[in-house]
Amino acid sequence: MQTTDPNRFTPTELMERWRIKKDAYYKRLQYLQIKANIDPDTKEAYLELPEVQRLDNLHAWIQKTGKKDGFIEHEEELNQQSQESHEEAGELVTATKGNGIQRKSTQQEINEAVSGDRNQDSMRRFDRAAQSRAAAVLVEASNRLTAGYISNPDDLDEDLKEQLFFEESPELINREWAAAHLAEAIKAQKKRS
Repeated sequence: MQTTDPNRFTPTELMERWRIKKDAYYKRLQYLQIKANIDPDTKEAYLELPEVQRLDNLHAWIQKTGKKDGFIEHEEELNQQSQESHEEAGELVTATKGNGIQRKSTQQEINEAVSGDRNQDSMRRFDRAAQSRAAAVLVEASNRLTAGYISNPDDLDEDLKEQLFFEESPELINREWAAAHLAEAIKAQKKRS
């Protein structure tokens, strides 16, 4: 169920936001000792924005390090860095539901904020962070597409099938083995980075 209050987030919305399963969601709540609120009318669980911001930070930490460990020890430092970054950027965006952003300032205000020398470095860091997140999403999408083609080589374009199979038939490829080993390689690569 989607909530209409922009400061309330349901478990389903948050699991979709971070692309995680129910078990991982509840383990994160437990790790941060967050208890969901219950709407007295609908009896639906929800979290409010400050709790979601903590979970957003935890999600970013997990994406960066591959584990939850160490987050709590660094949480205050990470919050301060995040707050400073928002202050330097002139609070141009605010957190909203889903993966999107909500425009808080007019285009003129944004241009004025960006034009100052002090904000140039902040905007470069902000832009670099956005590029980094976009690259991570694109790499993940590429990996998933690749795994799909390995599992189903018949879906490849004809010219690629010819290059790949020469005179062999696709039935000779053990698709399950290929897909499993690609998944292992992807996991190993993520652990290294």
